[in-house]
Amino acid sequence: MVHLLPHWNLFGREGEKISVWAYSNCSAVELFVDGKSYGKRELNAFDHAEWEVEYKHGKLEAVGYADSEIVARDTVETTGRPVALKLKAENADDVHANKGDIALFTCYCVDSEGRRVPDASPYVRFNCNEIGKVIGTGSDVSDRAPVYLPERRMREGAITVAVKIGKNPGKLVLYANSDSVSGGRIELDIEC
Repeated sequence: MVHLLPHWNLFGREGEKISVWAYSNCSAVELFVDGKSYGKRELNAFDHAEWEVEYKHGKLEAVGYADSEIVARDTVETTGRPVALKLKAENADDVHANKGDIALFTCYCVDSEGRRVPDASPYVRFNCNEIGKVIGTGSDVSDRAPVYLPERRMREGAITVAVKIGKNPGKLVLYANSDSVSGGRIELDIEC
């Protein structure tokens, strides 16, 4: 695996040198910036690769190697501004109508091209139909708003939402709304 940091939405920092890190369990990682190689770094166990890159809008790609064979890739790219909320079910197969299960969702923003915006920060309100009840939201360890609130400011492009499922099966519908971007919704079939 290879994981590239940071996100590449650093508006206002054009021309600055940015430390780009790649965490990997590969023997080497090579960084490409808009298709141009910035060099390959050999890695030891529990190590990371690092490059200094002048920021400009574009695309970074880390390529992980095992010996000389490509075995992993990760990319980050500059996105547009957030325009819409999306919801993703995280544990859909493990949730049943038993008045105790909790469905977990991730709410995130996308730009006009459907790309996830990693630095989005809209204020989002959540609610759902009678199949469940929003019992918690979270987005940042330093957020002092109570966890049980059904609304929260997004941090680093995501909010986690917990919905407690009731005793009746049916189609759970979760809604996400914001004044600054288009709302989102997701449906999840809940069985006994």
